[in-house]
Amino acid sequence: FKAEQVALRAKMQARVNELQTELRSAEFQEEMDRAVDKMSVLRTKFQEFREQSAGSGSSATEFKAAIEEVKDSGESLKRVMDESLFQFSEFLASCNEMFLGVG
Repeated sequence: FKAEQVALRAKMQARVNELQTELRSAEFQEEMDRAVDKMSVLRTKFQEFREQSAGSGSSATEFKAAIEEVKDSGESLKRVMDESLFQFSEFLASCNEMFLGVG
């Protein structure tokens, strides 16, 4: 799970670097110079970045799958612990005498 987090962070950092490079590019600067509504152009660029980063990558899908696997494992562990706790409580209630073997 930790490896998936690290991989996702690395991918997101790479995407941020790509966005920064694109925002500093001459083409984007020209587009901003020509635009009347500069905020709209910038907002559109950020929205495109967010859409490309969030849903299209296989890392996002893998990360979601890993989260689901952890949730399932947690639920399974809870169920086993609940059953074991019940059995342990019954053991303590029923087997409360000590017998010593002789011979």
